[in-house]
Amino acid sequence: MVDEERYARYREDSKLLAVIGKHVDAQVGRVTVRLPRVVAEAAVDAWERDESGDVGGELKE
Repeated sequence: MVDEERYARYREDSKLLAVIGKHVDAQVGRVTVRLPRVVAEAAVDAWERDESGDVGGELKE
């Protein structure tokens, strides 16, 4: 069960990164990048997450 929860969180993180990509893509060529606070904070949380222990094998999905 723990691995399923971890992979579900990874899927949510990938969705978040896609949202960030859409915001950044719309701002190509500019130096300043703006993100909604909730998106930026979620990105920081995902970046700083420390998964200790064995990650396990990869699934087909």
